[in-house]
Amino acid sequence: MTGAGSTASIEERFAAALTAQEPDGDGGAQDLPVRLARTAAAVLGTAAAGISLLTDEPLRRLPVGASNAEAAMAEQLQFTAGEGPCLAVHRIGHPTFSDDVDMARRWPGFHDLLRRRTSYTAVASLPLRDRGRGFGALDLYLADDDGLRGLDTFTAVVTGDLVAQHLTLGAMLRPVGSGQAGSPWFRGAAAPRLVTWQAIGMLMARHPLDADEALQVIRRRAVDLDTTTDAVGAAVVAGDVDAADL
Repeated sequence: MTGAGSTASIEERFAAALTAQEPDGDGGAQDLPVRLARTAAAVLGTAAAGISLLTDEPLRRLPVGASNAEAAMAEQLQFTAGEGPCLAVHRIGHPTFSDDVDMARRWPGFHDLLRRRTSYTAVASLPLRDRGRGFGALDLYLADDDGLRGLDTFTAVVTGDLVAQHLTLGAMLRPVGSGQAGSPWFRGAAAPRLVTWQAIGMLMARHPLDADEALQVIRRRAVDLDTTTDAVGAAVVAGDVDAADL
């Protein structure tokens, strides 16, 4: 891993890369996290990037944007495994850089899912902060360990700070007269996870479980079915899986 460049030059590259990103939807604020993830991957030369919001509560990890579908799956797999680099970054408050061997040692459940479901073998994770307080993580996915060793750490840290700045600014914006709380990108990203929380409530109503125990039940079923926690949660809420049978 290397360190080079100046903050000003990185900011210019980031701004240019962000401007070049084509929005997926209507070009509004809802596309912001996806555009930021693609921008981070472009600036840093990584295979992909993902952005998630986190709190100290175990259920409150919310993927909000990814540069491609494979990165979106990798972000989901961290929640399914209940472990991974972004959770570690939020806990310790500083970046982590993990190759294949290190991931297998630190997060074996996530490592196994990641290797089976994606082409990524290394990951760098950077904390996202607002006025010194951590609120999320930027995950950078790489297809080989050489890519991790060649990552410019200074550029990566500055890029993480820029992503955080854009997210916090975007969270302050509200459509005029909308009467809706929260930014558009947050509401859109939260919908699948809200379904999972609803499924957890259904399990708690059927079994003598607390929220964390119900989440573990859904995670085990997701691993058994080689799918994601949110997919199992959606199946429970839809009635395709009976909460009483879990």
